[in-house]
Amino acid sequence: MRFYKFEHSTDFKEIGVFDQIQSVLQPYDRWGSNSVSQIPLEGLIDFDLQIPKLQLASSALLTDFMHSVPTSRNLMLISPKFKKVLEGEKLDEHSFFETEVKANVDYKYYFLHFPYSKTEQFVNWEKSIFAHTTNLGKYFIKEIQFDDYFHFMDFKKSLFEKNEELKTRKLFLLDEFITVDMFRLLWTCTGTYISEKLKLKLETHSITGWTTTPVEELSEIILSEVYPDLYPQNNFN
Repeated sequence: MRFYKFEHSTDFKEIGVFDQIQSVLQPYDRWGSNSVSQIPLEGLIDFDLQIPKLQLASSALLTDFMHSVPTSRNLMLISPKFKKVLEGEKLDEHSFFETEVKANVDYKYYFLHFPYSKTEQFVNWEKSIFAHTTNLGKYFIKEIQFDDYFHFMDFKKSLFEKNEELKTRKLFLLDEFITVDMFRLLWTCTGTYISEKLKLKLETHSITGWTTTPVEELSEIILSEVYPDLYPQNNFN
């Protein structure tokens, strides 16, 4: 089965403005001990999560999938229509949290949360290719591959103190072993992924506010390759 990275639309005719949600309704302590800011990067929410209500930006348009600056950490903001479509599909472990988006009237929306990444299980480590780069992906150092997730993470951690990074050059998934239609990856092309089956269903139901990139076309930016005039590689070499 083919898979795609699932992302927010940047078509202003569809969304009005990016970001559609830029603030929460008060009172809400964004940095409080039970706020969305405390949701772990990976793992279950093990506290009494206080769900904020959201304010639609003045120039924004409502869509079924919306980008929310105050709550973007591991939470996807979706409409009841989108939720209903997903309920008929096989998703990785997840939770829904009801919220409201205030515009001219209040609209019911939901946060979708995937607590766990499937990077270890779903990435084909034998085939995937990575680029060892300087900080912020400015300059290319060398291409590198890894035996498994643990080798990848050990090397990635070793780069923190060196002011260096890993960028994904070519991502391959173990398509034949993936049995869910929506899941999350961390550390390599971080984001949400959907199956071709789910992509077609979203199109059939006219779900709005999203776009996709096929996994085989994903590649993280190295600045010296994209902007050679600003970051000439020979400055590093």
